[in-house]
Amino acid sequence: MNQVPERRRTHRVKVPGRISSRVQAIVAIRLIDLSATGARLEHSNTLRPGYRCVLEFPQHLAALVLTARVLRTVEVGGAEQDAVPLTRRYESGVVFTGVSPEQQIALEDILERLAAPRATSRGAQLGN
Repeated sequence: MNQVPERRRTHRVKVPGRISSRVQAIVAIRLIDLSATGARLEHSNTLRPGYRCVLEFPQHLAALVLTARVLRTVEVGGAEQDAVPLTRRYESGVVFTGVSPEQQIALEDILERLAAPRATSRGAQLGN
């Protein structure tokens, strides 16, 4: 029987019994809607209700990072990604937690900017 050569740079120790821990992963999301107290997110990894997460807003909106708790997650179907077969898509509702007054001001600024009417090419043609 062929043995696979050891590739580890350091020695591993077998952990006796069961030791629980946590892993925090980065999940790419699409922000669907936003309010002063929470948001709806679309993503391809399931997020369980009660899960605590950190939402990092894109730099073009603001340098804002908020903690949140997942209230609900539903499967909304699939989406094709770069000619890869259908992947599951989920939507989650989250509520922001521990928001400081400064973060609240930054969030309200984001909301105002997102809600501001934008000139569209059709609107410009119509003189609006």
